[in-house]
Amino acid sequence: MGTEQTGSKNKLGMVLGSTWGTAGTIPAAGAIEHESMTWGENAEKLTATPLGSGEIGPSDVQRGLTTPGYSGRVILGSNTEALVIPKQFFGAESVVSQASTWAHSLSMNETLNQSFITMAMQVTTQSLVEFVSGVVTKLSFDGKVGDYVRMGFDVLADQLKLTSQTNTYAVLEAATLANSERIVFQADDEFWINGQTSGALSASDRIPITDFSIQYMKDHEMVREAKGSAGNGEPVPSGNPILDWTITVTLARPQDLDKFVQMQAGSEYKARLSITGAIITGSIASKFIWDFPRLKQIVDPKLDMTAPGVNPLTLTFQGLVASSFPTGMISEYPWFGFVNNRATHTL
Repeated sequence: MGTEQTGSKNKLGMVLGSTWGTAGTIPAAGAIEHESMTWGENAEKLTATPLGSGEIGPSDVQRGLTTPGYSGRVILGSNTEALVIPKQFFGAESVVSQASTWAHSLSMNETLNQSFITMAMQVTTQSLVEFVSGVVTKLSFDGKVGDYVRMGFDVLADQLKLTSQTNTYAVLEAATLANSERIVFQADDEFWINGQTSGALSASDRIPITDFSIQYMKDHEMVREAKGSAGNGEPVPSGNPILDWTITVTLARPQDLDKFVQMQAGSEYKARLSITGAIITGSIASKFIWDFPRLKQIVDPKLDMTAPGVNPLTLTFQGLVASSFPTGMISEYPWFGFVNNRATHTL
């Protein structure tokens, strides 16, 4: 039966699988450190209208359809198993060797959901919960200079299993962290931005920022079908548009109203955020890169007068699909890449 266990002792693991409704086995190095995790079945409540019952309140209530899922936040690391989350979201990965390190490239696959996430988490000293298959519906990255870079996520799953799980308590107990590196957003990291049709981004396009927030959305809804087996059917995309993304950055020293003028003019941009971690080998360090081939300001720049000193300027850019790959980029969609010491694909 087990007894209560502290959150720091409860291990959590994830793995990608290729079939909806079939759980994968958490690998030996598949444990994940996390800062928060909320989860549940999210059942609907069924009540009958009590006309003619002689009572003024319900006499029965039942659990209806469930929408299992979980939401969490982790500190970003170059070799954490949590990188299965953006892999599932983006859908396509390539890996290229770089002098005993490997560059991983995650690009948006227009054929969605090429893999599914199995997540298992200990909850007492002898028990665990398992979400068999899931798709990422929301993915975020955020950081401010001098603090950790964090990744947030929402996952929609087929079912919550409390017994007869593929991943046992012992499997999770034996799992270890692949790497303990935690990425910090540093003063020497960079944000580059220029006109969407201008030349390739370079150091001359750098603008200083104090913090950033990247949001990707890919809404899905459950398919409610009788199919001869437990759990919900594979969810289908439901967003309008199916994929949506934004990036928000803050500038400590606004110098003029150019961003306001450009917003009114409908100017478009491309941008790159790059964050470097610890040295892996020689002079090659772990690294994360986010590319945005086409951006446009729709939300007003935020320059509120709230302090007697210099007030910061916050810019939010709406992501758009580019008509072709901009010079120096490899996709018309947002792209995410990282360098680590893991030769294999995330899947």
